[in-house]
Amino acid sequence: MNILLEKGCAKILSAMLFWLIALTLEAQPSPPTNFCVGVNTAGFIELTWEVPTNPDPALNFQIFRDSGTGYVLIDVIGPFNTTNYIDFTASAAIVHIYYVQSFLNGVSSAATVSISNIVLNLNASVSSVAQMSWNSPFQQLPATGDIEILRKIAGGVFEELVILPLTTTSFNDTLYGFCDDVVISYQVIYHGGDCTMASNIEENEFQDTQAPPQPVIETATVDINTGDIILYWYPVTVPDLDFYRVQDIDFVAQQFINVGTINAAGLPEFVYEGSGNSATTLGVIAFDECGNEASFGEVATTMFADATYTECELDAMISWTPYAGWSEGVEKYEIRAQVDGAEDIGFGEVSGDVSFFMATVEPNREYCFYVVAHSNGNQRESRSNLACLATTYPEVSTVNYISSVTVVGESTIEVNLLQDLDAVGTTYKLFRARSGSAFISLGTFFQSSNPVLIYTDNDVDPRNLVYQYKWEAYDGCEVLISTSNISQNIVLSGLADSRELRNYLNWNEYIGWDGQVLEYEILRKLGSEDMLTPFANVSAGVLVFVDDAEQYRFDEGEFCYQIRARENNNSFGPGAASFSNVICVTQEPVMWIPSAIILNGADENQVFKPVAGFIDFDSFRMEIINKWGEKLFSTDDIEQGWDGSFKGNEVREDFYQYIITYRDGSGKPFVERDILYVLKHPENQ
Repeated sequence: MNILLEKGCAKILSAMLFWLIALTLEAQPSPPTNFCVGVNTAGFIELTWEVPTNPDPALNFQIFRDSGTGYVLIDVIGPFNTTNYIDFTASAAIVHIYYVQSFLNGVSSAATVSISNIVLNLNASVSSVAQMSWNSPFQQLPATGDIEILRKIAGGVFEELVILPLTTTSFNDTLYGFCDDVVISYQVIYHGGDCTMASNIEENEFQDTQAPPQPVIETATVDINTGDIILYWYPVTVPDLDFYRVQDIDFVAQQFINVGTINAAGLPEFVYEGSGNSATTLGVIAFDECGNEASFGEVATTMFADATYTECELDAMISWTPYAGWSEGVEKYEIRAQVDGAEDIGFGEVSGDVSFFMATVEPNREYCFYVVAHSNGNQRESRSNLACLATTYPEVSTVNYISSVTVVGESTIEVNLLQDLDAVGTTYKLFRARSGSAFISLGTFFQSSNPVLIYTDNDVDPRNLVYQYKWEAYDGCEVLISTSNISQNIVLSGLADSRELRNYLNWNEYIGWDGQVLEYEILRKLGSEDMLTPFANVSAGVLVFVDDAEQYRFDEGEFCYQIRARENNNSFGPGAASFSNVICVTQEPVMWIPSAIILNGADENQVFKPVAGFIDFDSFRMEIINKWGEKLFSTDDIEQGWDGSFKGNEVREDFYQYIITYRDGSGKPFVERDILYVLKHPENQ
């Protein structure tokens, strides 16, 4: 019985559920179809729809609006055949509003899909780009449909610009070729199902002020046959490109030199003639039809190769400036060469972070090396200039001759070496020895461009010591070629004999000349004379000289001498000369001073005046003082004597003191101080 009761209840419940479902379906008829949102000519939002089939004449339509706070019923309209509604409270160009709709026939139908007006925003902050954005007309996108953008240029009509997927809500229209301000209008259209929904129309002024994209350089390479640089770059793909300009760039000096112009229709490459003799940086600028330019972003710098040859080791150093310009970097450098003008051969390769290579070569051949850079990317290779060299052995020097060892200062000797300018890479080692001692090295010196290689030795005492010098010559492979002659300086010494009034000179022999000594010339300077001048000579082998000083007793007494040895002509040309040190000797001063004067006596005894020799007469001074210390007379002129007067009157007979000061020729001071007697002639007292 319980089982029958349960089955009966189940049937009753099923019948009731069927009745409720049927009642519900009858209470919620289908919503209107093809519900669309548009913009009318006045700029207000207009809703359109299609009436359901077999409508009830009592049908009304409910309009709901969501302005951001939820859906609110804004109107109920009829009759049943009404198919549009204008919302005068909302501007289609300001804000997008979502709408839904149902119809009311006693019981409301289900709502339509939620749709919105399309609000187009146009941003012209970049004058050459129209930046557009808009909202989606659906909260939930349908499966099909697309977005069309229309554009109208002032004076024209709307034309299709682009078709975009329905999911797109922004687009940038880059405007090319509008060199002056122009008004451009845009509108967004939704196409899908049975709806075509248009946005508001927006317009603004635009002008093409945007530069083309920066050209990207592929490779800069040197044509090894012509020495020209060839520059390749990737073409710029904008519709209004006009031409490219190539610049030679020096960033350090801030110099940008225009070297070529290439039309946009031409190949993106340029030949820079005769420019491959240095590392050169090139950049490319793109110009559009409005004159907008895209300055270079990336530049390319060619390699410059140099080759140096180490003759004795039979290898060559190849060095180069790195290639610059590939963002991926250099994978490796390959070193190649043309040998004696024949076809290229490879010598090896190094990694991209190395910029030198040692190449084994053969002597007496010509090599023209160049470097090939390979990119880590897929750019074409870059070549350097040709760096050529000849592997000749250095020519050996045939001249290694000391032309003179001469004194040029109190502590300086100059050594002059004749060298062979036709030799290549010669080096010299100079050696010095004090007389009787072993030679020591003074250093290594390179061949100069002057026929005479001069060494100044400042670590010597040429006034007292004799030094011997010799050179060793080495060829470019550091092999000893020859040793020069040995030469030495002349040391002059002397003394003054004040008793015989003679100056005695002696010196050592000069040695080492191929042409031997022709003569020795004696140079002299007296006292304060400016320079030494020749005044006598003696033949080779004579190493002493006596100078008679008596005839110069009224000079200052200082005598300076120098010896100049003169060479006969030698196998290398005219003879040379060697100077000794300079010496100065001083004759002792001579001073004859009278002990008395006789006033009114004989003429020669009336004036007190000393007679001197070999003194510096400019330093002479004489004073006469009486026994009370009173100065009666003074003079700086040795020719001016004292006549025995004071203030115009004769002094009385008495003794007086004289003080005479002077210097000898070398500046040594002297003082003569004694008693002078003044007498009067008896007949004239």
